[in-house]
Amino acid sequence: MPTIKLLLGLYFVLMATPFLMVLSRNIASPILVGFAVLGVALLLASRDFQLEKVKTQLSAFRTPLILSGLLLCFMGASLLWSPIPLRGADAWTATLLNVAALIAAFLVVARFRPNSQTVHLGLAVSLVITAVLILIEIHYQSPVRTFLGGTAELFRMNRAAVAISLFLPLLFYVTPKRPFHLVALAIITVLGIYGIFSSISESAKLAVLVAPIAAAGAYTFGRAAIPYFAAGVLISLWGSPFVAPYINDLIPQTVHEVVGYGTLGVRADIWSSFGSLLSLKPIFGQGLEASYVAADVHGHLVPDEKMLGMAHPHNFAVQVWYELGLTGVVLVTALLLMFFRSLRHLPRAMMPAVLATTSAVWTVALVSHGASQSWWWSLVGIVALIWVVIYLTQQETNAPT
Repeated sequence: MPTIKLLLGLYFVLMATPFLMVLSRNIASPILVGFAVLGVALLLASRDFQLEKVKTQLSAFRTPLILSGLLLCFMGASLLWSPIPLRGADAWTATLLNVAALIAAFLVVARFRPNSQTVHLGLAVSLVITAVLILIEIHYQSPVRTFLGGTAELFRMNRAAVAISLFLPLLFYVTPKRPFHLVALAIITVLGIYGIFSSISESAKLAVLVAPIAAAGAYTFGRAAIPYFAAGVLISLWGSPFVAPYINDLIPQTVHEVVGYGTLGVRADIWSSFGSLLSLKPIFGQGLEASYVAADVHGHLVPDEKMLGMAHPHNFAVQVWYELGLTGVVLVTALLLMFFRSLRHLPRAMMPAVLATTSAVWTVALVSHGASQSWWWSLVGIVALIWVVIYLTQQETNAPT
């Protein structure tokens, strides 16, 4: 009983990720690693732990584990030609740690998980607190963060806003379809969206706009929508080398005028600058984290070297092409195909929310955060874990007795 209570506490921390990110925007990684380490320790301490069962669970995911291992090995090998190997090594180590933590966390989820009512309560409370905290911090000069010794810059709310955009589809799915719960869901959704649009996170705003469109498509076509979503993701990944150098020309001038340069134009200039360099090392790329010093290495090759000095391209696809080349893109493609193939086993009712989450993740990845930013992939991993909890709980509920 104490073990179960402690594991339940870990799950509540997992679901509390969005509002904890208001207080510390890099906390997603410690949450994921902490959940994995403490969860595994509790399972090892339990009397019914069986090593053979763990091996069986891992063997079911042999192919994606092998592909992930190959990608990690190639990322490590790219440090040999990276212009900034020490920083690259830090990023590689963090990625390795997060992947190991995610695998361990999945083993914890497979052994013990809360019921759907607990998940619903945890997500609802978490999103309400997150949205309220964001609004308080934005409108009252960050009193909570200041009290805790943090700083008051507005951009520090951005990652929590992104977290809301990824957690909302989860809440939509687990909310019981009863009048009281639906009214509460509507209030939480409005509060969450208001919090997102009060922030200055353009990627969170775009993600929360894309998610319902994706959900509507998945609701209409069910599993038949999966190939179209997969095609959209892969076309954007493979099309980057050809589109990125001309992205500004492809965006209508009226869109530039309405949206503004600081939101879209500067991103297009960054993608265009990096895109023009992809042909320099197309097979193996420039090496892990090379984009961090792109301005120093290749600034003389682009019209405005400042566009290479943004730490990374703010586009997952462009960064993979630039740092890992065709080899990295092929490995990422294989993993994405495995992911979309796995979605075929989901219940039809789950498809809209899952594909809404997937679309939100890919949207944010394409317009904002770096391909090797630890906090970002930890957040995505936490969202994936909660989806696995929901799926396995539902399978147990529907299993014949």
